[in-house]
Amino acid sequence: MAQEEGTRTNPFAIGTTLTASSNGRENWTVTVSSVSLNATDVILAENPYNDVPPEGMQYGLVSIDATYTGVDAGDPGNAIRMSFVSAEGRTYDEFDVSVVTPNALFGQNEIYAGTSTTGNIAVLIPSTNAEQGVWALSVDFGDPAFFAAQ
Repeated sequence: MAQEEGTRTNPFAIGTTLTASSNGRENWTVTVSSVSLNATDVILAENPYNDVPPEGMQYGLVSIDATYTGVDAGDPGNAIRMSFVSAEGRTYDEFDVSVVTPNALFGQNEIYAGTSTTGNIAVLIPSTNAEQGVWALSVDFGDPAFFAAQ
């Protein structure tokens, strides 16, 4: 029997598009379009006040393409959340640290039905075995879908 795709042990490939629903209604189509496991230089270059990661950590950067398909308007930065789950099973959340991110998804204004946007999410992740972890994407506080580290 084939294992369900999008789980921690069988993650989606980067570039996969998901349709997310809440309250029985489809609200978003979301694609994890690209990933950089070590975007520390990009994050530090974006703002001189961004903190240098602690020893053993680095900034990962995920690019998201999202289209709002719900009724009225949706806020992509509040609806779409990204975490990183290390090979050891520890979760690192996008809000564990506060950094200025180039073209950040969080802080973008609402978009209306049929409108698309692109933005980045930065997460502080462990440097060791980063390629063996997975990304966890949650939309509208739903269950996470897991994506390959790269």
